[in-house]
Amino acid sequence: MSYETSRIFVIGATGAQGMSVVKGLVADGKYDVLALTRDGTSDRARQLEEMGNVSLIEGSFADEEVLRKGFRACNGAFVNIDGFNTGEKAETYLAMRTYEIAIEEGSGSSFSATSTMC
Repeated sequence: MSYETSRIFVIGATGAQGMSVVKGLVADGKYDVLALTRDGTSDRARQLEEMGNVSLIEGSFADEEVLRKGFRACNGAFVNIDGFNTGEKAETYLAMRTYEIAIEEGSGSSFSATSTMC
């Protein structure tokens, strides 16, 4: 069976949920991951790189240019915005804006979002 490797942009990759998602995506080699991290030298970021098929992009999920760069480089996305640090209103806005940017940059057809707020 032949398949093309897809590249997935993971926002929230260094968090508990994000680490598991990245691990699952790269496990069988069918996916490459572009992981958004605030600090590419952090222990969690290094753990991601050690999984293989993972590259890092430094920045914030609140920076639209960083998001655009990530979405342009990928076929799909997994998004987990940390509402505990941003607050519920900001999380809602950022989640909607992130989806809009994904659509604008061509990654919206394979888009999954989660929330840390209840």
